Amino acid sequence: MNVLFIILAAGQGRRFGLNDNKLFYPVNGRPVLSYLLDRLQKTKAVSRIIITARPSDFPRFRKLIKEYRVTKVIGLVKGGKERYLSVFNTLKWIKRNMPVRDLIVCIHDGARLVVSEGLVTRLIHSLKNHPGIIPVMKVPDTIKELRNGSVEKTIPRDHLYSVQTPQVFPFRILFGSYQKAVHDRIRTTDDAGILEHSRYRVKAIQGEIKNRKLTYQEDTDLMFHTTTRTGIGLDVHAFVQSRKLILGNVTIPYRLGLAGHSDADALLHSIMDALHGAAGLRDIGYYYPDREKRYKNINSALLLRKTLKLIRERHYSIVNVDSVILAQEPRISPYVEKIKKRLSLLLDLDEDRISIKATTTENLGFIGRKQGIACQTIVLLERTGLA
Repeated sequence: MNVLFIILAAGQGRRFGLNDNKLFYPVNGRPVLSYLLDRLQKTKAVSRIIITARPSDFPRFRKLIKEYRVTKVIGLVKGGKERYLSVFNTLKWIKRNMPVRDLIVCIHDGARLVVSEGLVTRLIHSLKNHPGIIPVMKVPDTIKELRNGSVEKTIPRDHLYSVQTPQVFPFRILFGSYQKAVHDRIRTTDDAGILEHSRYRVKAIQGEIKNRKLTYQEDTDLMFHTTTRTGIGLDVHAFVQSRKLILGNVTIPYRLGLAGHSDADALLHSIMDALHGAAGLRDIGYYYPDREKRYKNINSALLLRKTLKLIRERHYSIVNVDSVILAQEPRISPYVEKIKKRLSLLLDLDEDRISIKATTTENLGFIGRKQGIACQTIVLLERTGLA
């Protein structure tokens, strides 16, 4: 099925309290529109995407599309002064630039970020034998008509529904209806209204409560939620001659170093393993195997950089890191603050979110016998996403 999804993104965001396009408002360090694009990129029923926007925003949209790897976007189209003009501009662009036979178009408000794949698929599949189809929700509240701040009358709500997007139409019917409406100077706030002017009867199906529109900044509290994940990491290395002792990317003066394929930085390895665990990834040996020559004597800070990339690709951020270094010798406590500062730089995390503790094993076990060092770390990750 040939389905083109049009995102209307030319708004100003005045009610949102910004003098900017609200779709670039950051939540968890990401523009809110990126969450919608993520969903559509994964929605199988959607073949291609066009974004309608102000030309001054085109560079930011191009950057966002590239950064979040939204391969379905095929074009940016100049929006109009009003919604219906933005849609008409986009339909004309489509007719000029691509085949439209059997094309189905979904018109969607960019501020509706939580549209589900299930709703999009239901709308498309329900279009058969209808000139258009829209998602609606029954109005739950009592509706009053006011005049000069006073109640004029109560509107019966038995047949009242609020309308959502996406609204889905065959291109041929939608384009023809827009041509007639623009010629007749008909202005509507949704696309079904355009078809109504051409006397089409648009089909309505049940929408979704969560498919609300981002209108005010307070709406972000309803549309986004934060989840947290905990991970534990443990790494152990034996002492050997002729190697540096490196912990947390800091060289510790000592007569012995730690054995390992890389630089054997047990602290960074425990932190990496904890990060992998919290994000649901496999252990670091899976990603950086000791049988590969490219990792021979590698600085573990470079491996940590790769791990952080894996974490961020899954939209996690670090809340805090809590590590303990177990060593009978050498004494680690004189270097704790230096290690902490280095980790703050490597993790891009405030120092007050990092705890480094050093302890001995009271001469017990291989650590007590001064045969090696162990490090254990607990991390907390958080991810803010659409509800």
